[in-house]
Amino acid sequence: MKKSVGKNISAIVIIAILFSMVIATFIEKTYGQLIAAKYIYNAIWFDCLWVLLAILILISSFKKEKLIKSSSLLLHISCVVIIIGFGITKNLGHSGFLQIQKNQISNQYLQIDKKTNNTIEQNLPFEIVLNDYQIDYYPGSKQASSYSVNISLKQGREAFAKTYLIEINKPLKYKSYRIYLTNIDGETATVSLMVSYDKWGVVVLYFGFALLVISIILLILDKKSRLRVLLAKYKTSVFIVLLPVFLSGFTVDLRAESNADKLNVGEKNAVIFGKLWVQDGSSRIKPMNTLANELCLKLYGKKKYKKMRSEEVILSMMSKPQLWVNEPIIKI
Repeated sequence: MKKSVGKNISAIVIIAILFSMVIATFIEKTYGQLIAAKYIYNAIWFDCLWVLLAILILISSFKKEKLIKSSSLLLHISCVVIIIGFGITKNLGHSGFLQIQKNQISNQYLQIDKKTNNTIEQNLPFEIVLNDYQIDYYPGSKQASSYSVNISLKQGREAFAKTYLIEINKPLKYKSYRIYLTNIDGETATVSLMVSYDKWGVVVLYFGFALLVISIILLILDKKSRLRVLLAKYKTSVFIVLLPVFLSGFTVDLRAESNADKLNVGEKNAVIFGKLWVQDGSSRIKPMNTLANELCLKLYGKKKYKKMRSEEVILSMMSKPQLWVNEPIIKI
């Protein structure tokens, strides 16, 4: 009876957390991120749900003596460590926004106050100088395909010796800070950056996920574990379901590798080709490498195709057009 009650409470807590996150997603899309953070993500009751879940996991872990000696204990502990890591990141970490213009030096950013959802001006322990920025557009349009900025950092009496490149979805990791590129305004030459600080949360999260992986491996190796029992019971069904997937993936990889060899034009030739200066559809002069990136992004959604760089792809299309007739490069 007590066992079923504990499971029911855990299930209710998990459902409550998932339901809250779904509601928060709708609120964020309708009213914005700050409203969702104020009423759900940064609310005390939402933190209490996570704390309660961690407590329930610990109680279930130490409830049975056999569980203490098994690898299941490590699995439960890893889940608790991951929850703690998220809690540290949420409550001890902070983030904010910074705007900077070309050749300007700044160490001030607007930090988001989690309690009132206002912004507070804060100082970074280092200075940022914006050296340059680049905006790539899709051919024949004013829609940006990619952004990148070149910045230098200075801390204390250090000189601006180190330069860093930041791209969309490729943030700069500097000590306990992460600097993300969010937008570039070409008309005012202003770059918008998001600064995130998390000294211990990430470390605890990585440790928790490492424990999780180790616990899963131990469960697979343990012949008496529940996971091994389920795998043994349904191994025939699992094998029948997964075999076509593995075989299809294997044959596709072999075929792709064979076709990629035929399409190859040589990396050295592609590098030389990428350095050529060309004129695009909007009469802009740019390196072939930049134009090739734009074309690949527009066709395939990525700058690489089957491990081939964009300039290799374009050069191969020009020199071996018959081989590209059946290539599924156009992303729909």
